[in-house]
Amino acid sequence: MAHFLKPSHLLLFVFFLSLLQSILPTRPEGEALVKWKNSLAPSSFLDSWSLTNLDNLCNWTGITCNSAGSVSGINLYEKQLDGMLSEFGFTSFPNLNNLTLAYNFFSGNNSFKGPLPPNIFKLSKLKHLVLWSNKFSGSVSNDIGLLHELVTLNLNSNFFEGPLPPNGPLPPHVFRLSKLRGLDLSHNRNLFEGSIPIGLGLLTNLRYLDLHSNNLGGYIPSDIGNLKLLLTALTFLEVLNLSGNHLSGEIPQKGQFSTFNIDSYLGNSALCDLVREFTNLQNLETLWLYRNSFEGPFPPDIVQLSKLKDLALSSNKFSGSVPNNIRLLCDLEYLYLGNNSFKGPLPPNIFKLSKLKHLVLWSNKFSGSVSNDIGLLHELVTLNLNSNFFEGPLPPNVFKLSKLKFFALHENNFSGFISKDIGLLSELEILYFGSNFFEGPLPPHVFRLSKLRGLDLSHNRNLFEGSIPIGLGLLTNLRYLDLHSNNLGGYIPSDIGNLKLLVLLDLGSNQLTGPLSKIVSNLTNLICLDVSHNSLSGNIQSDFFTSFPNLNSLTLAYNFFSGPIPPAIENLTQLQYLDLSINSLDGPIPFQVSHLQRLLVLNLSQNALQAPNWSQFSPMPFLCSLNLSSNPLASKFPNFISNSHGLTHLSLDQNEFTGDLARESIFANLHNLEVLSLVGNSFEGPFLPNIFKLSKLKRLTLSSNKFLGSIPNDIRLLCDLEFLYLGNNSFEGPLPPNIFKLSKLKHLVLWSNKFSGSVSNDIGLLSALELLNLHSNFFEGPLPPNVFKLSKLRFLNLWGNNFSGSLPTTICNVTSLAVLVLSNNGLSGALPNCFGKLSDRLLSINLANNQFRGTIPTTFSRSCQVKYLNMDNNEFEGFLPPSLANCKHLKILDIGNNKIGGPFPSWLYVLGEIEVLVLRLNKLYAVSLTVKGTEYEVAKNLHIYTAIDLSCNKFQGQIPNVTGELRWLALLNLSHNSLTGPIPSLLRNMKELQSLDLSSNRLTGAIPPQLTALTFLEVLNLSKNHLSGEIPQKGQFSTFNNDSYLGNSALCGSPLTKRCANTASPPQEVGNGDEDDAGDELTWEAIVMGYGCGLICGLSSAYIVLKLGKPWWFVRYIEVLQLKLMKRYA
Repeated sequence: MAHFLKPSHLLLFVFFLSLLQSILPTRPEGEALVKWKNSLAPSSFLDSWSLTNLDNLCNWTGITCNSAGSVSGINLYEKQLDGMLSEFGFTSFPNLNNLTLAYNFFSGNNSFKGPLPPNIFKLSKLKHLVLWSNKFSGSVSNDIGLLHELVTLNLNSNFFEGPLPPNGPLPPHVFRLSKLRGLDLSHNRNLFEGSIPIGLGLLTNLRYLDLHSNNLGGYIPSDIGNLKLLLTALTFLEVLNLSGNHLSGEIPQKGQFSTFNIDSYLGNSALCDLVREFTNLQNLETLWLYRNSFEGPFPPDIVQLSKLKDLALSSNKFSGSVPNNIRLLCDLEYLYLGNNSFKGPLPPNIFKLSKLKHLVLWSNKFSGSVSNDIGLLHELVTLNLNSNFFEGPLPPNVFKLSKLKFFALHENNFSGFISKDIGLLSELEILYFGSNFFEGPLPPHVFRLSKLRGLDLSHNRNLFEGSIPIGLGLLTNLRYLDLHSNNLGGYIPSDIGNLKLLVLLDLGSNQLTGPLSKIVSNLTNLICLDVSHNSLSGNIQSDFFTSFPNLNSLTLAYNFFSGPIPPAIENLTQLQYLDLSINSLDGPIPFQVSHLQRLLVLNLSQNALQAPNWSQFSPMPFLCSLNLSSNPLASKFPNFISNSHGLTHLSLDQNEFTGDLARESIFANLHNLEVLSLVGNSFEGPFLPNIFKLSKLKRLTLSSNKFLGSIPNDIRLLCDLEFLYLGNNSFEGPLPPNIFKLSKLKHLVLWSNKFSGSVSNDIGLLSALELLNLHSNFFEGPLPPNVFKLSKLRFLNLWGNNFSGSLPTTICNVTSLAVLVLSNNGLSGALPNCFGKLSDRLLSINLANNQFRGTIPTTFSRSCQVKYLNMDNNEFEGFLPPSLANCKHLKILDIGNNKIGGPFPSWLYVLGEIEVLVLRLNKLYAVSLTVKGTEYEVAKNLHIYTAIDLSCNKFQGQIPNVTGELRWLALLNLSHNSLTGPIPSLLRNMKELQSLDLSSNRLTGAIPPQLTALTFLEVLNLSKNHLSGEIPQKGQFSTFNNDSYLGNSALCGSPLTKRCANTASPPQEVGNGDEDDAGDELTWEAIVMGYGCGLICGLSSAYIVLKLGKPWWFVRYIEVLQLKLMKRYA
């Protein structure tokens, strides 16, 4: 029996069928969207995309549906999304006609990346494909021609590559898109090579064509005989942009081309008629020439364009002054001259442009004061003078510009007080006064500017007094507040919390104290917060990290924050930049940090953080820079790093990491790594074999670990390497030949290893080399001559090897070398005659502990730049060359342990900047002071001295009174001479003295009790003299033992066993601090010139080591002082 549906049932079936058709598409489409969302970095913008919300698909963020409930549009413009399209289920969207994944204007771009998936070209109904300002890369498939319905194609600002069709990865099939009306392929500099293809002429419906900022060259196609294949055939074309390429030839004048203005072609310097004679453009109202390479003076013909209202010359290479006849442009409303090299004062007549609304002069070289006539520009809305050299006070009439909204003076030399009349600028929205010399206090009238949205008063250290002004809380419309680098102190005031609309708050580089105020937590709209370089302290509370849903950048570095990092930090889901470095944070790094999947920069360096369980950390695929250095992190290499494939900079310096890094997988995924720094850990094993796959590596720093073995010849594969630091390991063997093929290498640092053999002359192939440090190895043989042919080399340190032979004559050819260290080798022979002439470029020279002989060159130039000269322990003889007096900037001069003879050179007193002089163990002797006034010339420089050593010479006479003027002296050694007379009590004035050695002389009289005032004295040696009386017992003297006084038979009292005959105080020396200057004294010149000798010979080393038992105090003092100066001038 047949069954038939009743009409009512049939109607009901049709209803449910239609309902089913409207519901069914939503489930696969919704599931596909959720699957794609899960492949992206987390984003609050897509919270509505949920499997529990499938019934509401058409109301999801960015989703548009057709009448049947199927997804017809996906628009994620301005959504700050990161990820790829590989997980996007294109086949699930049969009705999609609009796919927009473009730029985010305020907080950054979308960051979709990778190639375009093939399935995108199966969206047969697609009309609008907008992917601009992302990171898409690779070639574009031929299948793009399948998108027959496409009306808009925008691939602007990506990384597509290859030549333009018909022969390149962007296929000719794009020209089959006959319905295309808008085509934007601009800013893809790897996409286009060669000329504009004639195939573009097939797109006859095109209204908008933008190919600007590519590498296009050649002529603009204009063959009249083949109009169907020409740009001039684009009869509907309304917008054309070919600027910023390398086009040449004549601009076509046919068809729509005759309607386009100069802006369409800017930045193509070889195009003819690009800048037509301005005299033929009498009706021109707008002239934009910005962002090109035009140069020369202000174009004189421009002032003849009497109807001109808008003139933009910004971002070119114009120079010279602005002509005074600019007043002829009497209708001018917009004047943009920024980012050029205009200079001089503003022309007086510029203030007669009474209709001017916008005056923008940023980043030029304008100077002088701003005339009070600026008040004549009554219509002025924008005044931008940033980054120039204007100076003086602000003109009073500037505060009469009642329409002013944008007032920017950043980076100039304005000074004086800010007038209270600033409160008259009631329309002001932007006020940028940073980086000037304004004085305070800041007038409270600023806080009456109720419309103010941006306030920058940074880098004005004299503007503020005390704490942050409370009145700031009145500026409730403020979005941007920058008080960076002032002298602000105290707590962050509570009324800052009134600025609810703030998106940027910068209080960095001040002197703020106290905890991180809860008031800041009220600013829930913040995108950027910087309180670095202050003295804030206390724990960072968990609720702080729950207060900022939109925070993009957080900088708390250089403070005194302590305690653990709260796990609640994971709530900052939009964070891209996090810097908590240089604090006192402790405890394990919380794994929740790795949940910040949008993070690009993470800096936790210089804290007391401990290693967590790294296996709990998630990979951070978008992290570009990770710095965990200078923490006590004790563990193996963190495994999550190996899967953070976006890393470009990785620093794990100064931790306690251990293990062998030879495992292949550690660096296998870090293809983007440019900087790898592992200094100061305990990594071990051979040179990293897996490192050679990191083809983008520019800096490799493995110093101070336990690596060993030889360097593989494959190091040449790191062809972009610029900095190679392998110092303080156990690498050995000769240098691999291919290391000299790293043509981009700038720094090669291999100190303190076990490298051996000779250094190949191929080192001259490293033409970019600026620094070469091979010290403390076992290299041998002659110095490679070509090392001195490296024209960019500035620092050469070969200290502590076995190099031998004489200096090659190629040293005379150095042009950039500033630091030369050849000490502790076996070099010999005389110095080349040119050596002294090198002093006009060399800053530091160290030839100590070699076998050089002959005389010291006499040709130190009048423009001598040397600040450090060490020739200690060689076989130099003769006299000190008088030309050394040309080295006015000399800080350290060490010529000890040679055979230098003759009288002490009195001319050395002219070296007014000298801090250390070592002349020990030579054959110098004193001369008489005969020139009146020389004592004064010498004495006036005494305040800079830190060490004096005249030991082991033949000086005679008394210790001069002027010695007491050496108020900053830390070390004085006059031992092993023939000095006589008493110890001057004026030595008590040397309050910083730490070491005093007067042993092995003929000194007489009592030890002045005034010396007990030397509270920092640690080393004292008065042995082997003829001193008498009781030894003082106060202060540091109570700490010295017998050795300090032995060989003085007339001394008595503790610590000697000889008791004094009576308890009366010993007689004081004559004068009691006002000694007579006459007599057989040691000359002033000798004192001055020998003041630094204590650095090496100093307290007789045998005495210190064998008697005092304090050799390392002295050695360390010497090393630290020399190292500081060496670094300073390297």
